[in-house]
Amino acid sequence: MKKITLLFLLLTLCFGAISYAQTQLAAGDIVVISIQADSPKEFRFVPLVDLEAGTTISFTDNGWSTDAFRANEGNILYTVPSGGVTKGTNIIYNQSGTDNFANNTSNINLSASGDQILVYQGESNNPTFIFAASTHSTVWGSGSDDSNQTDLPSGLTDGVNAITLGAGDGPETEFDNIYYSGIISGTKEELLSAVANVDNWTGSQTVAEAITSDFTVTETSSSPVIEITAPTDGATLASTTTSVTVSVSTTDFAVGAIDAGLDGHIHWSIQENSDAAVDQAMKYDTNDETISVTAGNSYTVFMELRDNSHQPLSPEVNTTITFTVAAPVAVALPLDFETATTWADFNGGVVTTVSNPDTSGNSSANVG
Repeated sequence: MKKITLLFLLLTLCFGAISYAQTQLAAGDIVVISIQADSPKEFRFVPLVDLEAGTTISFTDNGWSTDAFRANEGNILYTVPSGGVTKGTNIIYNQSGTDNFANNTSNINLSASGDQILVYQGESNNPTFIFAASTHSTVWGSGSDDSNQTDLPSGLTDGVNAITLGAGDGPETEFDNIYYSGIISGTKEELLSAVANVDNWTGSQTVAEAITSDFTVTETSSSPVIEITAPTDGATLASTTTSVTVSVSTTDFAVGAIDAGLDGHIHWSIQENSDAAVDQAMKYDTNDETISVTAGNSYTVFMELRDNSHQPLSPEVNTTITFTVAAPVAVALPLDFETATTWADFNGGVVTTVSNPDTSGNSSANVG
């Protein structure tokens, strides 16, 4: 009897774990690729990550206003079917009925006067937004107060994991229908960047052709690289140098804000001579940095790729360069040169001062 009870408990735990498996999504893990408010009313979305069976995702045309949803519009729940959904699958919701969708509150009824599809997980009073698309204007609302418009949802970034497209930039200068028309094959980062780019969308006041093919989501290389491309490691710079431009590039690693749905960002530091390294502000881009330097000192620049939780990659991916700014050089000048004011030395520096002749009959100068 004890064995039967134990077996029953184990089976219950196993099936319970299977039943409640969920893919926890981050911003940009799903993209909306069309909204069609003219009949037949429908929208399409594509997951850029694999979805486990039983995962639930909410879609609503309730607008977001300041920090909460407006009420009284549609809110539906998509449940990933048995076997899961492979990344890149093109999924349609049609107002007249589609498998695997159920009403959270009521059916979505897209409006040709402007509307939106906001994608999230969690409860409506504390949502984790994944993507947003709007047809009401080229500009997100602010304190949106009617059903045809929306603010940019909290935690999303326009052009990164959200897109709004209308016929103009005023409230409700809408398109009835908007369609993504860009690439359908690439890495997750490439596809997300393309879908979030409004230049890859077409707006129409009549029904047009949506992409119906599945997307192909290719794998990002498992060997990202970071390289400091300037200055050159081991370089000696002229003593007149007071600032240095540090350039960095990455390969197979998309750098961006933590909530952008990209790979991560850069932690970096600068060490002067043998002093302790000083941490710099975290980098969420690969733009050049300018640092101040002083003649006679050496500098070590360290940069490392970090994930969106600020943790090093495994294995760690980092790079270091060291460069030196030359010290001014004192040189002796023959007496014949005592009337000169500046001279170029053999390293390309400049004689900045010339003193009176010393008792030996020579003049001295500092070469910068």
